[in-house]
Formats: sequence, structure tokens, C-alpha cells
Amino acid sequence: MTKSSTNLSFYHGGHIGDVIFSLYTIRSAGGGSVVLGPGQESMWGHAEIDALLPLLNAQSYITAARRIEGGERFKPTYDFREIGKLRNPRDFFEWDERVWPGNCMLKKRYFNGYWSDNGMSIPQQMLMYNEHAWLDAPKAPGYDIVFHSPLRKMNECRGVSDWIDILRELSVTTQARILLITGPDDKGDWPECKHYVKLVPKDLLVAAGYINSAKLFMGAASSGLTIAEGLDKFRLYDMSPEAEGADPMNARGWDTTKWSHNRMVSAAKVILNG
Repeated sequence: MTKSSTNLSFYHGGHIGDVIFSLYTIRSAGGGSVVLGPGQESMWGHAEIDALLPLLNAQSYITAARRIEGGERFKPTYDFREIGKLRNPRDFFEWDERVWPGNCMLKKRYFNGYWSDNGMSIPQQMLMYNEHAWLDAPKAPGYDIVFHSPLRKMNECRGVSDWIDILRELSVTTQARILLITGPDDKGDWPECKHYVKLVPKDLLVAAGYINSAKLFMGAASSGLTIAEGLDKFRLYDMSPEAEGADPMNARGWDTTKWSHNRMVSAAKVILNG
């Protein structure tokens, strides 16, 4: 696919899921170059950026993606760090009036911030905003379910043993092939199990390839979830207080936080057999 030729440039200071959500806006704007660097205070550094760059550079609307050090001077066309300064609840009809931004999804906030700054009215934005996929990835066949749930993203409703019970039942009753994706720092949080294969992908493009070939993503609201949404995959996932802004935004995603074991398994079976 031909690369975008736009001269627009975008800066983002992390985290991984936030960057992936912002790609929706970059694509809508016609694409451009992306620079990643300092901006967030934790869980964001060279390792996270370097794992993300191959996925960004695989997108046809990204002319180039790179990282910069803290001392390098760079003036982008648009700086996504400004999203944290926006407080415009009147622009989000779904806002439930909890502490801002509450349930106002990050993807939509990036979109609103960029197009508001570029003179587009809210009615115009509403007509332009839709739920198309915004990520491309090769397919790495082999698994029916891809699971990703860092412990820090899990909530008190469902823990490691609960998830393992769900995956075990799906493996036994449907013969689903299950891939459990972890990162270098949390691979020890999940025990070895004959009902799934555990993998630390070398980068997020590799992870996206497995997610793109699967029928279903399961887990917590995390970087894996944002990739699954960007690829328009079916998603069953739990939310945590840390994950506000990642609520399901289209018909293929369901917030399963309060679902029972049986309801989760039943829904997964419907998707797998669909």
C-alpha cells in the first residue's frame, strides 16, 4: 500500500494505548509523521517506544515514526500532549458527569481536540467520526483467542485464577487455540498451562499480527485491547479504574467487568462459532 505523502507531523508522549488511540485521528487527518518522546511520568521509555515503532511504521498513513530524546528540539504540526489540558464536556454527549474526562473515550478526545483546533464544529465532527478500523497488520495464523491482561489493569471482580478457569473451559469445550500475550515485566504473573501458549512478542507489530488472525480478543483494557479495537476484532474485556477512556465504542466490543463466568464463556462460544 502506498505511503501517505502529507507533511503533517504529530508528537505523542505516551502511553502505548494512548498512542494507538491517537492514530485514529492521524489517519482521519490524512496521515503524516509521528515522533514519540517524553511526556508521561511512568511506564513509558525507550523499551515501550521501540516496541511500538514497528506497528506505527507499518501503517500506510504514517510516513515515518521515530523517537526523540528529551533534549532534542522538535516543533510538530500538532502536539497530542495538549489533550490532557482539554476540558470540554459540552462536546461529549455521552459524558455521564463524573469527574472529567470520566467515560469520554480517549480516541474521541484526540479526534475532538485536533479537529476543534482546526476549526471544525461539533456537528461537522459528528458527521465525520465513525467506527472504521484504523490499524493494519499482517496476519499470523495459529490461534482462535488472543488474551492480554496485565495485573495492574485488572479489577477486583476477576483475578488470574478466574481468567485461567475461563480460558481452560473454552479450550476444553471448544478446542479453541489460545495465545496468552505478556510483556517482559509481567510474564511471571501467569503460570504455564496446557490450555494456552504463553508468549512475549518481540514488538507490538508481532502482537498485532496474532490479534488480527484471531476470532476474539479477551482480557483487560490494555494496549492489546486498543490494538484489537483498531483492527475491528471482537472484544470481551474487563475495565479497571485505571482504564477510564477505553470503554467499548462499537458493536464488536463489550465491557464484561460484571459478567459471570458462565456469561463470559457463553459469549465467547457464540463469537468463536459465528
